[in-house]
Amino acid sequence: MKTTRLLAITGALLTMAFSQGLQPTDANAYEFFTGGACSKLKWAGDPLFELSTISFPGQFSRAAIHDPGNTIENVGGHWLDFGWTTFNGNAALKNGDNEIYGASFAQWDMENFAGWARVRKNYVTCKITEVDIVFDSDDLWYRGVPEDYGFNYWQSPYWLTINGQSRKSMRQVALHELLHAAGLRHEDNTWAMMNYGDRPWSNHQPEHQMSPLPDDRRGLRVLYPNSVTENDVAIVNHYVNYDDVSSNGVPRQRQLCVAAGGDGFSDSMFDTYCGKPTKLFVCPGDRIYTRFSIANYSTSSTTVQQRLYFSSDTTLQTFLDTKSDTVWSKSLGAGRHHREGHSFVVPADLFTGNVYNLIMHLESDLPNEFEGNNWIPLRGQIVTANNCNPAFHNN
Repeated sequence: MKTTRLLAITGALLTMAFSQGLQPTDANAYEFFTGGACSKLKWAGDPLFELSTISFPGQFSRAAIHDPGNTIENVGGHWLDFGWTTFNGNAALKNGDNEIYGASFAQWDMENFAGWARVRKNYVTCKITEVDIVFDSDDLWYRGVPEDYGFNYWQSPYWLTINGQSRKSMRQVALHELLHAAGLRHEDNTWAMMNYGDRPWSNHQPEHQMSPLPDDRRGLRVLYPNSVTENDVAIVNHYVNYDDVSSNGVPRQRQLCVAAGGDGFSDSMFDTYCGKPTKLFVCPGDRIYTRFSIANYSTSSTTVQQRLYFSSDTTLQTFLDTKSDTVWSKSLGAGRHHREGHSFVVPADLFTGNVYNLIMHLESDLPNEFEGNNWIPLRGQIVTANNCNPAFHNN
């Protein structure tokens, strides 16, 4: 499998981000397009993008571009509306038009890139004047969402294998490039869509599953501020792995370990199991060791309560699923994220021999907070043991 990257192009220059393996801090980590006396560059008004009907035929194909664009528009409340139209052509790069189309990257000797955004700027007015977004037409693309092909959203990678063919997620690439179009550069020091690797899908409706992460949101709000509030927290099972650095120096976003029994956490959050994977079976009173991430998309700080549910399927039904008595609390600033590592006691009222999915759930103290993405199945399953004598226990 070839290495594939996303790219932003400014004029004839390739703008790449390089990391020294730094850990994320509480400072503003988002990066803007800059130049001259401009500390940041942005649009003066809402841009209109022309979408090639040859490159992206039909509504299903166009939705793979429009839906990620809509998630950018929703940050802070429609401060930047991407307008959409179509043109009956392919590659053009016409001055004055913002075009989205497909072209062979071989002509530019860029076969290892999936997409790029050519950003034109005015360093006198500090404004973005034109953006052209190009997808590699030599690649096989998938335009849907994970459930469309039987892959769970919480496990979705950038690379997809469908009927034995490797494909790339168009929605993921589109969101990355559209964030470039809004004025954000690559980010190599935090948890962002402008970083690289497997992307954390939110438990939203399909058209909103791929959306800007907290760091992206903070950057967008600085570029296009307004007084609109957003109350939304989410739980996902990804994090930035600084030990796995891609060829352009950017840390990769990886899935966290599978929840497991044992007597403590593994040394690395990216180990296969969070605890000791010696037994799939658990008994009442055992501890399940988990790792997951909380994303605060909100414009306000929040405190969230975290609880583990044991479910016969991958759908959370709080009135049917068995919950652990263990509850953990975390305070999180606006536009921030945090990796959590907690153990939860296995409750006594699980049915012997049943297979359970582990579902993490959080509750926020924000008013009218969107709850659709407040739960997510963790990786792996557990079985309640038939013989729960002391020698069998995962202490």
